[in-house]
Amino acid sequence: MSDKKIDIFCSASQKEITNIERLLVPSLENQDIDIELCLWIVNYKGKGSIWNNEVLKSNRIKIKELKPDHDVGFGEAHNFAFKSVNPEKFFMIVNPDIYLHKSCIRSFIDRFNSESNVGILEGRQLPFEHPKEYDKETGFTPWA
Repeated sequence: MSDKKIDIFCSASQKEITNIERLLVPSLENQDIDIELCLWIVNYKGKGSIWNNEVLKSNRIKIKELKPDHDVGFGEAHNFAFKSVNPEKFFMIVNPDIYLHKSCIRSFIDRFNSESNVGILEGRQLPFEHPKEYDKETGFTPWA
């Protein structure tokens, strides 16, 4: 397994493509890493195509659409994506309306590689973080 590629799953519908184009894709293009990024837009409605590669494109990241054969929910869409793509080592699940800090992916990779007991990481949302129980010293949380 290598640190050369990260698959990023984003469950979305047609109405969320604008956020992906304005927020998510530019933030992925701005990451301070030399790793291949592949954004998988998971069409959780399972109907038609929600991604137009003439509108939503990037020179830095690969963008692809995954489509289940029926309407699925948020969690089921990501389970479908994981089974369809079978990521090598790392994968991320992101919402369509986020902008990642430029060192977000690098920080995740560094944390995974430095501690063998880490199996899942959750990024903090700034400036507004959801109320969540976590240890202020270690960052450990009982759920993510």
